[in-house]
Amino acid sequence: MTREYTTEERRVRETDPESHPTQEPTRRSTSARVASWFGEALVRAVVAVLGLVLLLFAVGRIVDVNLLDAAIDVLDSGVGAWLVLAFVGLLLVVAAARDWESRRV
Repeated sequence: MTREYTTEERRVRETDPESHPTQEPTRRSTSARVASWFGEALVRAVVAVLGLVLLLFAVGRIVDVNLLDAAIDVLDSGVGAWLVLAFVGLLLVVAAARDWESRRV
């Protein structure tokens, strides 16, 4: 059953902010957007690394070669450490470029 409102009651309901509060769009700061993106990228990177570890383990078991130990040996070497550092640097460059691009808009 629907109640019919009088013209006065409708006017009061339309002007009363508590009857239907307006939701103003909130703009997140650039640093908050970059932090959010960086957090999401970090989660994706962790999931990708875990997937790669699982893939190396599974393929190694199929062909009866321990690919996981070989990958760990490469990452444990000096070159592997530099590759990890380069990847982190790349993430920082992409985050900075994203911040710079959002400031131009």
